[in-house]
Amino acid sequence: MKIHIERKRVLGMFFACIFGTALFVFFGLFNLRESALIDGTILDNDIVYWLFKILCIIFIPIMVYATVNITKMLFSKNYLIEMNSVELIDNSSALSLGAIRWSDMERAYIKGQFLTIELKNPEDYISRANPIKKLLINSNIKMGFGPICISPVAFQSQTKEFLDGFSRYMKIDNYHPEANEESDAEQHESSDI
Repeated sequence: MKIHIERKRVLGMFFACIFGTALFVFFGLFNLRESALIDGTILDNDIVYWLFKILCIIFIPIMVYATVNITKMLFSKNYLIEMNSVELIDNSSALSLGAIRWSDMERAYIKGQFLTIELKNPEDYISRANPIKKLLINSNIKMGFGPICISPVAFQSQTKEFLDGFSRYMKIDNYHPEANEESDAEQHESSDI
Protein backbone atom coordinates (compact mmCIF):
# COMPACT_ATOMS: atom_id res chain seq x y z
CA MET A 1 0.00 0.00 0.00
CA LYS A 2 1.29 3.45 -0.90
CA ILE A 3 0.15 6.86 0.31
CA HIS A 4 0.80 9.78 -2.05
CA ILE A 5 1.57 13.39 -1.20
CA GLU A 6 -1.24 15.93 -1.54
CA ARG A 7 0.80 18.64 -3.25
CA LYS A 8 -1.67 21.52 -2.71
CA ARG A 9 -1.69 20.85 1.04
CA VAL A 10 2.10 20.61 1.27
CA LEU A 11 2.48 23.74 -0.88
CA GLY A 12 0.32 25.59 1.68
CA MET A 13 2.58 24.27 4.47
CA PHE A 14 5.62 25.45 2.47
CA PHE A 15 4.33 29.02 2.17
CA ALA A 16 3.33 29.05 5.86
CA CYS A 17 6.90 28.02 6.77
CA ILE A 18 8.41 30.69 4.52
CA PHE A 19 6.15 33.33 6.06
CA GLY A 20 6.86 32.07 9.61
CA THR A 21 10.61 32.06 9.00
CA ALA A 22 10.47 35.61 7.64
CA LEU A 23 8.53 36.77 10.72
CA PHE A 24 10.97 35.12 13.13
CA VAL A 25 13.93 36.66 11.27
CA PHE A 26 12.29 40.08 11.27
CA PHE A 27 11.35 40.03 14.96
CA GLY A 28 14.51 38.23 16.07
CA LEU A 29 17.19 40.14 14.23
CA PHE A 30 15.91 43.67 13.75
CA ASN A 31 15.85 46.26 16.52
CA LEU A 32 12.24 47.14 17.17
CA ARG A 33 12.86 49.07 20.40
CA GLU A 34 12.63 52.39 18.61
CA SER A 35 9.60 51.34 16.60
CA ALA A 36 6.09 52.62 17.27
CA LEU A 37 4.92 49.03 16.73
CA ILE A 38 5.67 48.05 20.32
CA ASP A 39 4.84 51.28 22.18
CA GLY A 40 2.28 50.55 24.88
CA THR A 41 2.36 46.77 24.29
CA ILE A 42 3.71 43.99 26.48
CA LEU A 43 6.93 44.13 24.42
CA ASP A 44 7.58 47.59 25.85
CA ASN A 45 8.89 45.80 28.98
CA ASP A 46 12.67 45.16 28.66
CA ILE A 47 12.60 41.60 30.05
CA VAL A 48 9.66 40.54 27.89
CA TYR A 49 11.22 42.19 24.84
CA TRP A 50 14.52 40.32 25.20
CA LEU A 51 12.82 36.99 25.99
CA PHE A 52 10.70 37.44 22.86
CA LYS A 53 13.80 38.23 20.78
CA ILE A 54 15.65 35.17 22.12
CA LEU A 55 12.66 32.92 21.38
CA CYS A 56 12.48 34.29 17.84
CA ILE A 57 16.18 33.61 17.29
CA ILE A 58 15.80 30.07 18.67
CA PHE A 59 12.89 29.37 16.31
CA ILE A 60 14.73 30.56 13.16
CA PRO A 61 16.72 27.31 12.69
CA ILE A 62 13.66 25.20 13.51
CA MET A 63 11.61 27.01 10.85
CA VAL A 64 14.44 26.76 8.32
CA TYR A 65 14.72 23.00 9.07
CA ALA A 66 10.96 22.60 8.55
CA THR A 67 11.05 24.61 5.31
CA VAL A 68 13.95 22.57 3.91
CA ASN A 69 12.18 19.30 4.74
CA ILE A 70 8.88 20.44 3.23
CA THR A 71 10.77 21.51 0.09
CA LYS A 72 12.36 18.04 -0.10
CA MET A 73 8.90 16.51 0.31
CA LEU A 74 7.49 18.63 -2.54
CA PHE A 75 10.18 17.56 -5.00
CA SER A 76 10.59 13.97 -3.84
CA LYS A 77 9.52 11.12 -6.09
CA ASN A 78 9.03 8.88 -3.01
CA TYR A 79 5.68 8.05 -1.52
CA LEU A 80 4.91 9.63 1.84
CA ILE A 81 4.18 6.23 3.33
CA GLU A 82 4.64 2.77 1.94
CA MET A 83 3.59 -0.44 3.67
CA ASN A 84 4.41 -4.02 2.84
CA SER A 85 4.47 -7.27 4.80
CA VAL A 86 7.98 -6.55 6.16
CA GLU A 87 8.06 -2.85 6.99
CA LEU A 88 6.49 0.58 7.10
CA ILE A 89 8.47 3.19 5.15
CA ASP A 90 7.66 6.63 6.55
CA ASN A 91 8.67 9.78 4.63
CA SER A 92 5.73 11.87 5.86
CA SER A 93 7.52 14.50 7.96
CA ALA A 94 10.82 16.05 9.00
CA LEU A 95 10.95 13.59 11.92
CA SER A 96 10.35 10.46 9.86
CA LEU A 97 12.77 7.62 10.51
CA GLY A 98 12.36 5.87 7.16
CA ALA A 99 11.93 2.09 7.10
CA ILE A 100 10.65 0.52 10.32
CA ARG A 101 10.16 -3.22 10.54
CA TRP A 102 6.77 -4.39 11.81
CA SER A 103 8.59 -6.80 14.12
CA ASP A 104 10.33 -3.82 15.82
CA MET A 105 7.02 -2.10 16.66
CA GLU A 106 5.64 -2.65 20.13
CA ARG A 107 2.41 -0.66 20.16
CA ALA A 108 0.44 1.79 18.02
CA TYR A 109 -2.28 4.19 19.16
CA ILE A 110 -3.89 7.46 18.15
CA LYS A 111 -3.03 10.48 20.27
CA GLY A 112 -4.60 13.72 19.13
CA GLN A 113 -4.02 14.01 15.38
CA PHE A 114 -1.12 11.55 15.37
CA LEU A 115 -0.68 7.84 14.93
CA THR A 116 1.93 7.21 17.59
CA ILE A 117 4.14 4.13 17.33
CA GLU A 118 6.24 2.83 20.18
CA LEU A 119 9.24 0.68 19.33
CA LYS A 120 10.82 -2.25 21.16
CA ASN A 121 14.29 -0.65 20.79
CA PRO A 122 13.75 3.02 19.90
CA GLU A 123 17.44 3.91 20.22
CA ASP A 124 18.25 1.62 17.26
CA TYR A 125 16.19 3.91 15.05
CA ILE A 126 16.80 7.26 16.76
CA SER A 127 20.58 6.75 16.59
CA ARG A 128 20.50 6.88 12.78
CA ALA A 129 18.85 10.33 12.76
CA ASN A 130 20.75 13.61 12.41
CA PRO A 131 21.33 15.70 15.59
CA ILE A 132 18.40 18.09 15.02
CA LYS A 133 16.02 15.23 14.31
CA LYS A 134 17.24 13.38 17.44
CA LEU A 135 16.60 16.48 19.55
CA LEU A 136 13.08 16.91 18.17
CA ILE A 137 12.21 13.20 18.49
CA ASN A 138 13.41 13.17 22.09
CA SER A 139 11.27 16.27 22.74
CA ASN A 140 8.26 14.39 21.34
CA ILE A 141 8.99 11.46 23.67
CA LYS A 142 9.21 13.83 26.67
CA MET A 143 5.78 15.22 25.71
CA GLY A 144 4.29 11.73 25.93
CA PHE A 145 4.41 10.67 22.29
CA GLY A 146 6.28 7.71 20.89
CA PRO A 147 9.44 8.02 18.79
CA ILE A 148 7.32 7.74 15.65
CA CYS A 149 4.39 10.11 15.18
CA ILE A 150 2.66 10.10 11.83
CA SER A 151 0.38 13.04 11.16
CA PRO A 152 -1.94 12.89 8.16
CA VAL A 153 -1.47 16.61 7.42
CA ALA A 154 0.22 15.97 4.06
CA PHE A 155 -2.25 13.23 3.02
CA GLN A 156 -5.46 14.16 4.82
CA SER A 157 -7.88 12.79 2.22
CA GLN A 158 -6.15 9.39 2.53
CA THR A 159 -6.20 9.17 6.35
CA LYS A 160 -8.81 6.40 6.59
CA GLU A 161 -7.10 4.42 3.85
CA PHE A 162 -3.78 4.76 5.69
CA LEU A 163 -5.18 3.75 9.10
CA ASP A 164 -7.09 0.79 7.61
CA GLY A 165 -3.94 -0.33 5.77
CA PHE A 166 -1.79 0.06 8.87
CA SER A 167 -4.26 -1.92 10.99
CA ARG A 168 -3.94 -4.84 8.57
CA TYR A 169 -0.33 -5.21 9.71
CA MET A 170 -0.58 -4.04 13.32
CA LYS A 171 -3.42 -3.35 15.74
CA ILE A 172 -4.04 0.32 16.58
CA ASP A 173 -5.18 0.38 20.22
CA ASN A 174 -7.87 3.06 20.02
CA TYR A 175 -8.85 2.95 16.34
CA HIS A 176 -12.37 1.76 15.56
CA PRO A 177 -13.09 2.19 11.84
CA GLU A 178 -16.77 1.19 12.24
CA ALA A 179 -17.31 3.96 14.81
CA ASN A 180 -15.60 6.48 12.53
CA GLU A 181 -17.87 5.51 9.63
CA GLU A 182 -20.99 5.88 11.83
CA SER A 183 -19.92 9.33 13.11
CA ASP A 184 -19.14 10.42 9.53
CA ALA A 185 -22.62 9.29 8.46
CA GLU A 186 -24.23 11.11 11.42
CA GLN A 187 -22.33 14.31 10.60
CA HIS A 188 -23.41 14.04 6.95
CA GLU A 189 -27.06 13.58 7.97
CA SER A 190 -26.97 16.52 10.40
CA SER A 191 -25.44 18.77 7.75
CA ASP A 192 -28.35 17.94 5.43
CA ILE A 193 -30.86 19.33 7.96
